[in-house]
Amino acid sequence: MDRKGRTVFRTAWLLFFAAVISMISCGEGDHPAVGKIEEQEKESSRQQETREGTSDGQPECGDGDDIPKAGQEYPVLAWNAKEGDFERPGYILLQDMEKEKTYQIREGDTLWGIARNFYEAGEAWPVLQEANRERIPDQNLIFPGTELAVPSNCLIRRQSFSRGGFSSPSCSYDVPWDWTSGRPNWEICLEYSWFPEEGNYGVYTHVTENRMLPDGAGDAWESIQQKIIEVSEEKSAVSFSVPAFERYRREDGRELLFYRFVAAAQEEKAQFAVAYVPGEKYLAEFIGICPLTDQDDCDIVGITRYMAASYREEGGEKEWDSLKYRPYLGAENWPFEDLHNPFAIAENRFGEKEEAELAGADGEAHFVSGEWEELLRKMICYHFDYSNEERAEFMDRPVYLRELAWIEEVKLIESPIPGRDRIAIQGMCPPEGLGCAAYNLTTLADIAVLPNLRKLTLEIGTATDYEALAMCPSLRELSITGQSQMREADWLLELPNLEALTLNVSYIPHLIAMGVELEDGTTFSGEEESEEEEPEGKKMDEILGGCTSLTYLELEYTGALDWDFLENLPSLYAFILKGEDEGLRKNEFTDKSYPHIRCLVVDGRWIRNPA
Repeated sequence: MDRKGRTVFRTAWLLFFAAVISMISCGEGDHPAVGKIEEQEKESSRQQETREGTSDGQPECGDGDDIPKAGQEYPVLAWNAKEGDFERPGYILLQDMEKEKTYQIREGDTLWGIARNFYEAGEAWPVLQEANRERIPDQNLIFPGTELAVPSNCLIRRQSFSRGGFSSPSCSYDVPWDWTSGRPNWEICLEYSWFPEEGNYGVYTHVTENRMLPDGAGDAWESIQQKIIEVSEEKSAVSFSVPAFERYRREDGRELLFYRFVAAAQEEKAQFAVAYVPGEKYLAEFIGICPLTDQDDCDIVGITRYMAASYREEGGEKEWDSLKYRPYLGAENWPFEDLHNPFAIAENRFGEKEEAELAGADGEAHFVSGEWEELLRKMICYHFDYSNEERAEFMDRPVYLRELAWIEEVKLIESPIPGRDRIAIQGMCPPEGLGCAAYNLTTLADIAVLPNLRKLTLEIGTATDYEALAMCPSLRELSITGQSQMREADWLLELPNLEALTLNVSYIPHLIAMGVELEDGTTFSGEEESEEEEPEGKKMDEILGGCTSLTYLELEYTGALDWDFLENLPSLYAFILKGEDEGLRKNEFTDKSYPHIRCLVVDGRWIRNPA
């Protein structure tokens, strides 16, 4: 359906909705102080004429049908409703709980009259009833002496031409119509980041199980505020203003907890806006960030509040498609495990970062694989932006270790789909688009030449001499997908800084064994896996139990292991075990097994999930 069609459809639906509303009437009671909604039409008309508004009787903020512009603001408006505005689908109603008043019902009062006195809109009486449902079980029956809560009402104008925002079986929320989405590479535990196609600001979102505030914030909000303030006052490379807190009640009865602060580092300043919505099942989190400049007029506070106000639970199950395999940034100084630390995010983005200490002397680098050396030479030229003359001179001399010091990450991933091989050196890909086989990495000793390699991802078939990686003591993250289940891994004990380890088995050899022909060829052999005897030396569980710095372990393994090796890994945050098709092994684990592991998944069964 095109935009014109959608507009016609929306208009027809609104007309139908208005017709339904007009048929709803309120009954009358018998008590002398009965709150029957019976104000005369002429009174409503007189009030309508005296209120301020545009010439067509609409609120000054507009009717919500205009096409929004890039950077559209979503302000919380003071109550200025006209007749029926509180029911309009073009607005989101919030009640400011910090400004809530009380009123004691007097003889002769009606809900209509009370709403008119407080809101200058008698037709807003349902707002009073909703806020006092325990005191007013029947909207037609109110009694003198009853104390009513009188919410401070705010309206947020909905954007009209949204692309639908985010929607899933579990939840949905609106986003600015001209924004796009992605995932931040500096914090994998945030699910989505929403940002304009141009601009260095956006909103980061996360939805998790509501374990923290299952019954709403209640009286805990004051203590939560105090803890947040204490974190903001800790010494840091970034200075923070005192957070300003707000608290709203949404139309669904759930709360919206909100605060904002300014982060300043050197000559940079940024506005942060943070919103939490504790639902019946899930806890939604929105973190808006926008640099403060004279030119940037982005209302990140209004946008973040708007997205949180539009959040709703859809009743379905959330698909936990991304593992939270490490604590959030700054978790050690943050008292809320289920929430991100926005002050640590500010430090990560705006704080002064220490330069990594890189090794690399003037010694020469020696390679076995000529094609691999050629690739590294190309990437060095790109990295240092060599001129044609410098490039020609460089190609005729040895490669020095200092010229490889900048390489901290390498990815080599074969794919059975032609053209889908992934080769990346520090995030850069070779321009020719050639596959892994073209660079003929025949020994991992050529990888070990890199003096500062911290992250390595391998899914190639010819390089099986993994023991050469023992010469990479700087490795922090290692992922290997090999032809068969790894059985000899003593070399892992030579990696004192290893934090994340993944050992998987590739499906490519199985495809070859079934006769599948790969157009681009592959460095994986087509030999079927033979029955291997357990190698001499340390067993796999002993080896893994010696990798005491691990925080993440993903293991595809079908052999028998003594799982108590996990007790020797005090820092292990996530353990993902797979490889047994029958799924019987998962019965060996319960929700009380190895309680120090926060994320525990066995053969597809989520035993614990901190996502």
